[in-house]
Amino acid sequence: MMCYSSLIEREWGRGITMYMLNLTGEEVTILKTVLEEYLSDLRMEVADTDKQDFRNNLKKEEETIKEILGTLTRMESSRK
Repeated sequence: MMCYSSLIEREWGRGITMYMLNLTGEEVTILKTVLEEYLSDLRMEVADTDKQDFRNNLKKEEETIKEILGTLTRMESSRK
């Protein structure tokens, strides 16, 4: 069983919070699938939202999920 790690950095307010996540290949695949499904639902929510502030927050969330999916895709491709 192989284990994959990714360092995720996000800037929250004044500082940067960093997390180390260790995942098996199977966990990477499952997490990627779950996030892709959620991203699809999130896009529909953005389209149906009238309040601009809420829409902007949802779009930020969408961009963060896309970044995480990119990291997971790179992790998947590195194991091949």
